[in-house]
Amino acid sequence: MMARERRHQQQELKQNNLNGSNPASVAKAISAIHVSEWLTVMSLVFAGCCSNIYTLEVLVKSGSGGSGHLITLAQFGFVAAEGLISNLEFGWTVNDYEKTDEGEKVLRERKVWVPIRLRKRTVPLYIWATMVVLFFSASVLNNYALSFKVPMPVHIIFRSASLLFSLLMGIVVFRQKYTFAQIFGVLLVTAGVISSTYTSAHFHPSSNSQQSPLSDYLTGISMLFLALMLSSLLGYIQQITYDKYGRAQWREALFYTHFLALPMFAVFWMDIQTQIGEYSKSEGVTLRSVAESLGWGAGARSVFDGMSNIAPLFDVEVPSMWMNLILNMLTQYVCISGVHKLSSVASPVTLNLVLSIRKLVSLLISVHVFRNEGPWLGAFAVFVGTVVYLAGGQRKGTR
Repeated sequence: MMARERRHQQQELKQNNLNGSNPASVAKAISAIHVSEWLTVMSLVFAGCCSNIYTLEVLVKSGSGGSGHLITLAQFGFVAAEGLISNLEFGWTVNDYEKTDEGEKVLRERKVWVPIRLRKRTVPLYIWATMVVLFFSASVLNNYALSFKVPMPVHIIFRSASLLFSLLMGIVVFRQKYTFAQIFGVLLVTAGVISSTYTSAHFHPSSNSQQSPLSDYLTGISMLFLALMLSSLLGYIQQITYDKYGRAQWREALFYTHFLALPMFAVFWMDIQTQIGEYSKSEGVTLRSVAESLGWGAGARSVFDGMSNIAPLFDVEVPSMWMNLILNMLTQYVCISGVHKLSSVASPVTLNLVLSIRKLVSLLISVHVFRNEGPWLGAFAVFVGTVVYLAGGQRKGTR
């Protein structure tokens, strides 16, 4: 949609130039399009990602901290299903390029045996397969770490600290050079993570695990470290892929990185079955009661009253854990769609800065709403270090 708007904007600009239109009015029209586009993207990122953290913590607080595999499967399954619909083509003919005897490529129409198929990929499948392994592993580790008594604020801060591994990987693997400001920023981020980890080490809810609380905590922290390394490597592969094939491939990336990962959940199937049983035994709630518990009473009632033809559905009881999982799944889709759209219209520096601010907002929500202990010194160091790193990269002229 945004790509189509930009093409339309360029066509209008060209036509206006030909017609001798007022440059001020043209600039105003272009500015309006960009503002609308940015407002849409920012709404998706902040509303989707922050509400996703909220619903995830609701699941953890309600006793489902050990259901990380089911949560990850639900998130991947929903994104893959939506992406499958948008990546399907229908019809008995397809246009494809064929080589002539002279070696030239000519676009020709040919018949196919099946009237439904996936759209032709722009990026080779082996690249998506590589990303799938890294993305799947990092996602499973991040969600599973919640089963090991890692507080949500520490979880958020760790996921903000990928700069350290990105810098080390850039130096060792890709032979990149960094400014003093970038290195100083990474050191601040590292200090913030260490501070947050240390100050939160005393927070260990009661557990039925045979491991000690400290052992649980260190296991979860180790998972987050490994997930950070994998995410950093994934980031570099994505950067190389988008540089070669174009950033417009974000929808293709979104679909294949989730769809191809679904068979991998077979490894956790016994665990997922147990979690499904626990979810189904939870207390029943209705969509109306959930809306009222979130403080949407008056607004929700007006919406529900306006849809009187399906009003009975709002009073159907669903196990509370399944309701929370559905909300988490939907908000996860909104979040990652916003991030992918942002990556297609913003530079990497702007992308990282926006996501860092978003994570800070998520941390504030976690501390304020759920009364978590906030490792403020560590959080401040991570945020400032990220800004310093990004500013240093911009002065160097990196994107």
